[in-house]
Formats: sequence, C-alpha cells, structure tokens
Amino acid sequence: MATKIDFASLSASESPPVTSVGIVGWLRENLFDSVGSAILTVVTGYILVVIVRQLLKFIFVEADWTVITSNLTLFAIGQYPREEAWRTVTALGFVLGLLLLTAIFWRFAGWPRRILTILWFLSFPIIWLLLAGMEAIGLPLVRTQLWSGLLLTLMLTIVGIVASFPLGILLALGRRGEL
Repeated sequence: MATKIDFASLSASESPPVTSVGIVGWLRENLFDSVGSAILTVVTGYILVVIVRQLLKFIFVEADWTVITSNLTLFAIGQYPREEAWRTVTALGFVLGLLLLTAIFWRFAGWPRRILTILWFLSFPIIWLLLAGMEAIGLPLVRTQLWSGLLLTLMLTIVGIVASFPLGILLALGRRGEL
C-alpha cells in the first residue's frame, strides 16, 4: 500500500526546486545544449518544414477531392442497405449521446455513474440489435457481411473499448496482487 505525502508540511529544503528558465532557456537547455544537438535540431526542423509545406500544397492545391465527396455514403456505411441507413445514424447518435452524458455526469459519484456504466454495457446489444435487425420488432435483417466503411470501424472500436476496459482492470488488479 502506498503512503501519502503531505506536501504542505514539507520544509523548504525538502520541497522540489523551483525552476523558471523561460522559453529561451528551455530551448538552450534541451535543443541547443551542444553543437551536435543544435545541428540535429536545425536539420530536423528543416525536414519538418519541407514535409508540412508539401503536405499543405498537396491538400489545398493538387489533390482532387471530388472522389471523396461523391462517395461519402460508401465510405460511411459501405454496402449497408441505403434504405436502412437511418439505423446507422441512430446508432451513432446513441453512442454520441452516451458520450455527452458521460462527460456531463461522470464527475458525480453514486447513482449517476452506476446508471452510465449500465447504459454503456447495454449499448453494445442495443446497437447490435439496431444494426443487425430483428424481424420480430419490425427491423429487417442485415447480414454482418454488408457492414463496412466507417460503420464497421466504429463497431470494432466500441467492441474493443468495452471488452478491453474490464480486462485491463483485471490485469491491473492482478499485477498489484489484489485478486
């Protein structure tokens, strides 16, 4: 078990030193402290300026973005049936709503956190049901082979986060020997 340190009770000799060298001092200390370091800093800076300049020239002058703008639906939902695309937007709205609620209410302990946790765990089956469909509730079935594009990326991300969080907690507790 870690001991807590009361920093307010430390004497002046025990507290960390106060440094304020400013921007120029930091640059001198970290980027130009020797001839080799200065040369490396200048060369790296030059390479970065050239790369960023070429990238901006490509993005704003040379690139033809009409391919992207004319295929936005294909990139977003892939082969998902176009007449059922509202389901993908609804699923995304559900996740964004949960993110907003989490950002607002997570700082409160107790029941708001419990409700949010339950909603996050329920979000996966709800979204799956919404996207895959179920004839009994009036949603036509959509095979998962038709899921692609940004839709598939978001689904894999959500599954990865939901599955990895409890696993990460178990591994962290196991490492501390508390399991």
